[in-house]
Amino acid sequence: MIIRFYTEDKNSEFVRELVGKSFPQFTMFHAVGVWKGHKESSLVIEVVTENYFDDENVQKAVPLAQAIKDMNKQENVLVVYSNAFSRLI
Repeated sequence: MIIRFYTEDKNSEFVRELVGKSFPQFTMFHAVGVWKGHKESSLVIEVVTENYFDDENVQKAVPLAQAIKDMNKQENVLVVYSNAFSRLI
């Protein structure tokens, strides 16, 4: 499963530490996003889990997104869940 968080690129070191408390491995991308017609610096956090559908990690995502939203004083944080097969080679 892939879980992606889309947020404003603020407090990225604190966001990294916060995500690390819930997920031991993840990737962060700096991006440009558009919200309500306005361009902004964005941060995408991608978590890839071992299981195709991983309810335990889905349950971790909501409070994590809320914590990021609160920390960055945002209106919303987008969370995307994608079922995917993955393996390390």
